[in-house]
Amino acid sequence: MRNFFIVLMCLGVVVSTGQWFMYRTAFADLTKTWTLVFFILPPIIFSLTNGYVNALPRPIIRGLAWVSGLWFAYFYYSVILLVIFALTWLVGKIGGFDQLVHYVPKFGLCFIILLIAVGWWRAGHRVYREETYVTDKKIARPFTIAFVSDIHLGALYGYDSAMSMVNMINEAHPDLVLIGGDIVDGNLAFVEKEKSLETFTKLQAPLGVYAVYGNHDVMRGTADQENEALEKVGVHFINNESINIGEHIAITGLDDFMRSQNSYNFEAAAKDKLDIFMEHQPRSIQKAADKGYDLYFAGHTHAGQFYPNRELTKRMYLLDYGSKMFNHMLATVSCGYGLWGVPIRLGPAPEVVIVKVQSNKE
Repeated sequence: MRNFFIVLMCLGVVVSTGQWFMYRTAFADLTKTWTLVFFILPPIIFSLTNGYVNALPRPIIRGLAWVSGLWFAYFYYSVILLVIFALTWLVGKIGGFDQLVHYVPKFGLCFIILLIAVGWWRAGHRVYREETYVTDKKIARPFTIAFVSDIHLGALYGYDSAMSMVNMINEAHPDLVLIGGDIVDGNLAFVEKEKSLETFTKLQAPLGVYAVYGNHDVMRGTADQENEALEKVGVHFINNESINIGEHIAITGLDDFMRSQNSYNFEAAAKDKLDIFMEHQPRSIQKAADKGYDLYFAGHTHAGQFYPNRELTKRMYLLDYGSKMFNHMLATVSCGYGLWGVPIRLGPAPEVVIVKVQSNKE
């Protein structure tokens, strides 16, 4: 994983140098060579705070993570602006109006700052998304499921974020809480030092709290330790197995695709129970529907997190966000409660999904 951030750092330095050349055509102060430092330092900080989160005290790492995360949003949109700048320069040279190219970075930077401000505000304002599922299966009574995914506890989000999430879930008074993976952003030791996972002991759900692994949970080889830590606080992993919750509910959970490649051949749903299927990456929607499951839950996609990434996730998955019926199964893919790396949201707001299950026989 650290090699990934080293490569990202090198690419960031190179591309940031190109952005410096672009912006200096519009801002005279950037013509001084030493100003290049302000462009090549942020990708180094971003890579270090994500790849080496235990290198500095936690408050410093958190501050650097937020600053460099916002920088990454600027960097991302500046890459798009750099392409527009290059095309404008080329067309201007051919058409003889190359002076217009100087306006591209000026107006483009103002628009980028506006996008980041809106995205930063949106990332901090979580919402409930409510769905209702009516079943012809026998259930003891109507009940409520709270589903949350992609919490990403780590350098950006810690104890306070976890506590806010727990309070938000409890305010919905769910009977059952499901967690769709990526609980830990990647460094379990960092999260445990903050005692962020201990907030899960305050979750109130009569039918229990269950989770599946996400790619961030397994990528650093600490999945077993995370399992042990979460079991202590009342969160039970369902990993390539099916379990019964009381008399009328069953849950099937898959290991993350990154580790298992969906090699587990799960059984068809039981006809005498309300069958819930959960995985992190939404790869088994149609297969679960064909096998007779009633409810499906997944996360992972973040709904692209910020535009135009969603145009990619829409094409990668059968359902990349929202809820939709497949056969008689209600499939729900969440954009997540937290986020990775970049603390902005331009698209669906971070959420807790509430599904109210009712019987059509009442």
